[in-house]
Amino acid sequence: MNENFLDHSVGTESDIDLKETRKMHFWCEELGLRSEDLRDIVRLVGPAVHDVRMYLAKKLLVSWPAHY
Repeated sequence: MNENFLDHSVGTESDIDLKETRKMHFWCEELGLRSEDLRDIVRLVGPAVHDVRMYLAKKLLVSWPAHY
């Protein structure tokens, strides 16, 4: 794998840029998402990293099994 493929300086940005392949690959890896899923989420909540992370956290909480 090319060492520059996942440029971690991308992670310091506040928005997810889906137009640049390198940046999209970084965020897919960082968030554990397929590119199609990342695109869908950004369309739904916008490109702000905080909003995408909040959406994923809420989705995780909703799908978390409740054992009482």
